[in-house]
Amino acid sequence: KDEFISMASHELKTPITSIKLYTELLLKRVKDKEALQHLGSMFEQVNRVSKLIGDLLDVSRIQAGKLFFKMQFFDLGLLINDIALVFGKETKKHAITTSVHLSEKVWGDKDRIGQVIINLISNAIKYSPSGGDIIVVASKLKDNVIVSIEDFGIGMYVHEKDRIFERFYQGRGTLFPGLGIGLYIAKMIVEGHGGRIEVKSRINEGSTFTFT
Repeated sequence: KDEFISMASHELKTPITSIKLYTELLLKRVKDKEALQHLGSMFEQVNRVSKLIGDLLDVSRIQAGKLFFKMQFFDLGLLINDIALVFGKETKKHAITTSVHLSEKVWGDKDRIGQVIINLISNAIKYSPSGGDIIVVASKLKDNVIVSIEDFGIGMYVHEKDRIFERFYQGRGTLFPGLGIGLYIAKMIVEGHGGRIEVKSRINEGSTFTFT
């Protein structure tokens, strides 16, 4: 199964990248409003498929022990604020607020840590369909940094919390179908940095994901 996922993901990557590039080209050249609307929807769906393929490739790398990190010092607070700003522009029902208390840069893979934060904020939006606040907090904890993303959405049952970081586990996947690998990848990235990730949640009260 792992070999098939790896092979299929690699084979899909090239044609999807081509479709994405041609769609971008058409978006720049087409003037008709209706056509632009359809192309915009097409571009959005292609991006979704592209992300799924990227996630599957990451799973393959993790299983093969080849998930490597480009370590450097970077401004985590700036990264969090930039990501929150992008999501804030995309969602109309949620208010994303950040509280960053960091005076020093952190040592890690900026892109991979960004991937974790994007996944957690995206999930917070998805699992609070009625809207509301999403609060992102980052602060120093001895020689580490602790980051939390809190929502006030549908929450999780106890048995879901116990399995939520497992590969391909989807919880209440009938509500929000997916592959169930985003949190698994996030966990592997955090643990690859020597950290840990956990969740606190109550049904119908929301969830708080925290990683160090």
